[in-house]
Amino acid sequence: MLLKYMTYDNLVRLPELSYLELGGFSWPPGYTVGTDGFRNLRFCHVGTALKFHMGAMPRLEELRFGVLAGYWSWHVDGVPLEQFPTKHVIGDLELGLDNLLSLEKVTVRVNCTGATASEVQEVEAMVTRAMENHPNHPTMKMDRVYEENMLSDEHREARVRLSLLV
Repeated sequence: MLLKYMTYDNLVRLPELSYLELGGFSWPPGYTVGTDGFRNLRFCHVGTALKFHMGAMPRLEELRFGVLAGYWSWHVDGVPLEQFPTKHVIGDLELGLDNLLSLEKVTVRVNCTGATASEVQEVEAMVTRAMENHPNHPTMKMDRVYEENMLSDEHREARVRLSLLV
């Protein structure tokens, strides 16, 4: 089923939905999934990180999501846009993954754009720590994407100095 214009809150209420895949940055980072929806969802692939309350997605077995390790900005038709690191939007990546009690497999895509190597490693460590205490000990795979867009420490410092001048 192709869902283009439904709001996320409406998706939550589809009682028989068992497979959900939304590409790109499909939800803003930190969208909180409560206990009132996605009751039969078994597979969820979203382009951003979600937060989960206790009892959310009670049948979810596989989760794929993305996190942004660095800051980046761009322009579309002269309009400036920016994306902040996921760890700044969701404090220390407190996602509530341990609340997904049926979880068996997790795949995380770490977007390296605008991040230094140490920032990428920090995000990877945060996600790993979040999974270490999960009661099911799900298998976890972490993939880096856009590593070619990582910044050296020197480039990062120069960018910060430049932004202070503006």
